[in-house]
Amino acid sequence: MKTTIRQFNQSHNTEIQADMESYQIFNEMDKTTYECCYIAHNEATANKAILKEETLINLEDTFYLCVR
Repeated sequence: MKTTIRQFNQSHNTEIQADMESYQIFNEMDKTTYECCYIAHNEATANKAILKEETLINLEDTFYLCVR
């Protein structure tokens, strides 16, 4: 699923920014119903880490969130 950071923030009441560190994104993801297991900066790396029960959220080709 590809979305903009702005759309994701509005939908999930988060405040993710493109320049955030991973720990800050994990903190924001705690506000959602998702369990964020991995954050990658490119799709190839994300696809290596994703498990069958996870979904990949592409935030503007900036962050790829592997979530459950």
